[in-house]
Amino acid sequence: MHLTRRALNYSQPCVTLRLHQTFLPESSAGQLAACFAQRQKQRRRCDCAAAATASGPAAAKYMLSNGMVDYYEVLGVDDDATNDEIKKAYRALAKECHPDYLGDKGHNICILLNEAYEVLSIADARQAYNAQLETALADEEDDYTGEPLSKWMPAVNPSMAKSEHPDEDRAVFVDENTCIGCKQCVWHAPACFRIESDYGRSRVFAQWLNTEDELQTAIDSCPVNCIHWVKKQDLPALEYVMQNRVERVNVGVMMSGQGLVADVFSATASFMKERRRKEEAQLRAKRAYSPAQEDARR
Repeated sequence: MHLTRRALNYSQPCVTLRLHQTFLPESSAGQLAACFAQRQKQRRRCDCAAAATASGPAAAKYMLSNGMVDYYEVLGVDDDATNDEIKKAYRALAKECHPDYLGDKGHNICILLNEAYEVLSIADARQAYNAQLETALADEEDDYTGEPLSKWMPAVNPSMAKSEHPDEDRAVFVDENTCIGCKQCVWHAPACFRIESDYGRSRVFAQWLNTEDELQTAIDSCPVNCIHWVKKQDLPALEYVMQNRVERVNVGVMMSGQGLVADVFSATASFMKERRRKEEAQLRAKRAYSPAQEDARR
């Protein structure tokens, strides 16, 4: 099974070897490649030993943004490695990181190695872990931050914000898929609205740079009702899905009746439901760790 993996920042050296058969016989090239691969394995073992002596938690070097540790990276094996390959990697690294070799500094990394081996050496545990890792790696690709893409001026620059309420919880959102680019909102509230260049639709650049009356006038002037008041807490997901998840077409294509016009509100509800499902799965997985394992993961 190959997981959907990405280049994560594990601070490991990356060296490329170029073999030119013009200068090397095939047998020599193969020997050199094998020698190089062996050196890379040895260097990987040194990296593991270095992780134990470096400042900070031992697991942080191999930890994804959600706190899950990539055990395959810990052991330096591919995610389709055989049991024999996993055992061989574990034994080699355990020798390098043993407390007899590294002292007390090797304690945490040994716990981490043991945890990785315990999970990956048991078929059922490895299968469950692979499913969790697949979700975690998918989340690594997800650049949703939970913050609005438009500037929230009451926080960014309160002196410029035109909201009359100190705890303002309303925001303005443009359903860009139904916008026809008429620019009415830009004329009535030019500090907040702009026309984005990729599809020719209106978009909120900054929240509350115009007064509520000006914003309401912009909303009322829209001939297709594509501008909405929304809750501040709902704004980040709506803006993210609008700009990154739904299919987009330019105004000309939409006006000609071509292209799919996605419902951004329905798409956002589905997006958040899926995120909650993943978060719940991650919490369940986290509760399955022993106290010793949790210490190693911190």
